[in-house]
Amino acid sequence: MAYTPDPSILATPFAELAPVIQDGVVSQAIKNSLQQNLVFGSEFMEKEVWTMNVGQTITVARDAPMAPTDEPKNPNVAPTYKPPKYEETLASVAAYGDAIKLDMLQSAATIKGYAVNRLNTLGRNAANSMNAIRRKALYSGYLGGHAVALATEGASSSLLVSSINGFQKQIDSDGKWLNVSSDNPKPIMIGAGTYALVTGVAALSALFPAGRGTLTLSANAAWSINDPVVAMDAPYRIYQGGGTTVDAISSTDILTLDSLRQALALHDENGIPPHEDGTYWVHMGPRVKPQLWADPEFQNVLKGGVQTVQFGSYELNRAMGCTFISNQQVPTRSNASALQNSRISTTSAKLSKSIYGEIVNRNGIELGHTLVTGGGLGKTWYMPQGQLASAAGMNATEYYGMKVSADNMSMMVDEMVRFLILAPNDDNRQNVPANWQFIGSFMLWNDLFGGTYSPNADAAQTRNPYYKRAVPITHYAG
Repeated sequence: MAYTPDPSILATPFAELAPVIQDGVVSQAIKNSLQQNLVFGSEFMEKEVWTMNVGQTITVARDAPMAPTDEPKNPNVAPTYKPPKYEETLASVAAYGDAIKLDMLQSAATIKGYAVNRLNTLGRNAANSMNAIRRKALYSGYLGGHAVALATEGASSSLLVSSINGFQKQIDSDGKWLNVSSDNPKPIMIGAGTYALVTGVAALSALFPAGRGTLTLSANAAWSINDPVVAMDAPYRIYQGGGTTVDAISSTDILTLDSLRQALALHDENGIPPHEDGTYWVHMGPRVKPQLWADPEFQNVLKGGVQTVQFGSYELNRAMGCTFISNQQVPTRSNASALQNSRISTTSAKLSKSIYGEIVNRNGIELGHTLVTGGGLGKTWYMPQGQLASAAGMNATEYYGMKVSADNMSMMVDEMVRFLILAPNDDNRQNVPANWQFIGSFMLWNDLFGGTYSPNADAAQTRNPYYKRAVPITHYAG
């Protein structure tokens, strides 16, 4: 049944737009845009509806693995029941969206193409934004806990670092995800072997809450400018060429098979499963694929045969148990948002707010961050947009997941993202507002007590990442 707008309610230009929307052209174009630009969505396939209010934070507890036993049981003694142990993760949601206006001062002959193009642009914006939100969660999480010292100190408890990302919280021995404090100090290593405890964290700028800042230590320590500063629970990170900070990267440090092997070995060592398709995913920037493909050792792998599959507009190559994705949204200086000078001694080094990691080192070398991910990495929380529809027009006919009503037109492209096309409300009834909205978040699971974790290890001097399901390889961006 076709929908005919009530002319007493809708202005004539909007009535001309209604058939364009109801025939599905616009909604299909937006769907295509969403499907073509959600490459990082594979990392957050687990989904759950958010039932709390926007702005609230909840604690998500997951059972920690039980330590195995290799001692025989005394049959005459009652078993010892181990108390439950959990790993906590924090979750919250926020509202995201953007908007445009369609100028309806168009002739009937051009309105269809104009409306489709403008709304398709809005659809691409929604898709790219959703991808960017996922990217920020993924990269800021797995690049955290790695920084460099900004000045030389002989004896001080105030450590200036290039980024405080990954130093603000930690999981305590009970599995609780808490702010770092004197009651919950965070072990770090400075330089080649100076161990210290962080009891406080402060950002330099409120505009970059996880950017450059100060770590307060429990006792005085000494360090040199550009020393690595690494949290003992920071995720694993590989620097192409074998360095210990981003400053070791030069224009000759291009991605090689050896670094990829190291990342896969870490996954294997920690028992990280592949994705549901049976492979680990390797997210590479477009310039990075030629680097790896030019590696003589990797060329020998390619001779064994490469399976090629299609994902939207992306071509995926599968070899050696990995799916290689030439992903345009892998962070580089060219696609990163607001940049902060991350050093004191030079303005060359830049930190990106998109990932809360350095995207250019102190020598002006642009950095690439190839990510090797395994299964069960993260979870999507969302508010179903259908629940937010107004009461008016709920009996509207649905076209391609789009609801058309007398007071607005609401396209439910999927249950997470809503597109709204409203009746014009300006004085001339000429500008039609259109916007999209997503309310949700993308959470990374903690794995502190899994993999290579040992309860007998000295936590103050032993690396044990709380995130273990992805390994970033930092190299020259190309």
